[in-house]
Amino acid sequence: MRTSPADVQELRDTVMAFIAAMNAHDVDRTLEFFAEDARWIQPSAVAEGKQAIRDVLESMWESTNDMHLPLDDVEFLVGADGDNAATLWRATMTMTGNFQGFAPTGGRAEFKGMCHYRMKNGKIAEHTLIYDEMALARQFGLVPATESRSYRMMTAVQRLGRRLSRS
Repeated sequence: MRTSPADVQELRDTVMAFIAAMNAHDVDRTLEFFAEDARWIQPSAVAEGKQAIRDVLESMWESTNDMHLPLDDVEFLVGADGDNAATLWRATMTMTGNFQGFAPTGGRAEFKGMCHYRMKNGKIAEHTLIYDEMALARQFGLVPATESRSYRMMTAVQRLGRRLSRS
């Protein structure tokens, strides 16, 4: 199927409006963009259905209440079939609440990532979020910097544990 410039513009407008709703931390408005049986996929979780996606969004915004993706930094790409799109983006956020079981650190993060959107009848059927979760954890202060003494100790303990588990 070929997509017309009007179709591409409509898809772009939908995705950018979705990101604007995310930036506003407006759960109800954000969920309007999803199909009832939509899937939200990210490095650490998969949510199926609008209620599960609501839970993911609320948890994300509770842990990073200033999360923001500047719209002028978003690069939009569309698949030839017109039902798939992707965005490349930059995000900023501060860890102000519990994040995946960790207590708030106040750590500030700025990082790049991408999202893949599979559309069905004008709604997001599947949203896949891709970013470097380890780099984000480092910026939040959850994992030591790679060249730090703490990191070297952590890797030494891991290697020792691995050696002991083989014996």
